[in-house]
Amino acid sequence: PASVGAGGSAGKSEARLRESEERFRALIEKSSDIVGVLNRDATLRMVSPSIEEHLGYQPEQLLNTSALALCHPDDRPWLAKVYQEILEMPGTTRQINVRLRHKDGSWRTFEAAGRNLFHVTAVQGVIINARDTTERKRLEEQLLQAQKMESIGRLAGGIAHDFNNLLTAISGY
Repeated sequence: PASVGAGGSAGKSEARLRESEERFRALIEKSSDIVGVLNRDATLRMVSPSIEEHLGYQPEQLLNTSALALCHPDDRPWLAKVYQEILEMPGTTRQINVRLRHKDGSWRTFEAAGRNLFHVTAVQGVIINARDTTERKRLEEQLLQAQKMESIGRLAGGIAHDFNNLLTAISGY
């Protein structure tokens, strides 16, 4: 009977462990954001399936490749510096905006957070969470352009009104 109780307890522990693993796997695999784990040399050790939706790559295509290789060439020098800073500060999180290359060659804009978790035995890497902000950036630029056009329209309207007043005075004279 003692062995039955111990086996039952072990069975419950294993079931809870499996349930916990399934829950965390689903959270990562179903997340709309890209989640990745980087090694010290910035190579991708793990990347979530959502990378295919945002950048067109299968996760397996990017494993053991440099995360910096996906970044815009103009961004790489300062990103390498930021990554080094993250490595030097365990537990801290850095927020960045970065341009990443889609498989089709286009560039997408992402807000990303990097957190050094090398000190956590279960992780031992830098965790990256990245959210695609390409559409939001495009809409912000359109809004800014519309505001500029509105300002130019008001200025032109004011000039036309003043010019009309001047012409009225001249024609009346």
